[in-house]
Amino acid sequence: MEETKKTCLLKGDIKDLLNMVPIGSRLNCNLEKLPKRDRTHHPVALIKTKTGFVNAKSGKLFPFKSVIRDVENRVILLSAVVEKAEQSPNFNLQIDHETGKLFAYDGHFEDIQKRSEWQQLNPDSMYIFKDTIPKILVEQGLADSPAKISGFVYDKVVAKFKTRYRNAHHYSQDALKSIKTALDDPVAIIKVPSPDGSVRVAVVTQIPDHRQALSMVVLQHDQDSGDNFICSIYGKTDLINFLKRHQDEGNLMYLRDALCLRGQATVEHKIEKLEAILEKYQSDQKEKKEERPKKRGGHEL
Repeated sequence: MEETKKTCLLKGDIKDLLNMVPIGSRLNCNLEKLPKRDRTHHPVALIKTKTGFVNAKSGKLFPFKSVIRDVENRVILLSAVVEKAEQSPNFNLQIDHETGKLFAYDGHFEDIQKRSEWQQLNPDSMYIFKDTIPKILVEQGLADSPAKISGFVYDKVVAKFKTRYRNAHHYSQDALKSIKTALDDPVAIIKVPSPDGSVRVAVVTQIPDHRQALSMVVLQHDQDSGDNFICSIYGKTDLINFLKRHQDEGNLMYLRDALCLRGQATVEHKIEKLEAILEKYQSDQKEKKEERPKKRGGHEL
């Protein structure tokens, strides 16, 4: 069976790829990705030699750890490293070039080992949460790329209330795996504002949290790296009023009539409000369908 080609690489792969780059190869550096204070002394390009990578202009040896860091920070394109490494007879990675996107992460979140309550991950580390984003979320403006979760967010999501996190979310690893799968069949999608103006959506899933509130995943497009990151995962209390408010503001992008959604309406006035939400959503969808230009000969007018 042919091995599945991938766009998600682990940061450990970067070291192997750089070692496979043939001697004499040139890797250009995008200094715009660096802080302004670091641009003056950073090489514009690197050349692979027998002793390692050197500054293409001065010939001075550039630390291997710094080369790895530059790839991680997209100063050197990962795709450029792969292109050079593929020229090596020892190259053995199945890389997907068709999408034109390659990403490097610290690992998959499923591989994070259980730790004591006081052990924390590197807050800046990035783990693959989901290799591909479902089409329904891409249609709302997220990147057609993986979703990642930082060490900081992961620690907060799995923390228990008795730890240092005041707003700990109390999820187990198994619950997060279920949420990952449930993103393919969301209960509701709401567009929410982001501090930098990027696309951010809140996705209500079928998976309940420890209080039986439906779990909501907040995702945002990462404009710098081209993938998506998870801002938070938590059980959304008072979900019906939340949906109603965003529907009134025009931000309820998707909704389906699910038994799990009805289970969140536990009192009569919320049941009535939910029925009104569903009725309005169905009416809005019908109007949108009728407003679409009629097709003639397979083409929209």
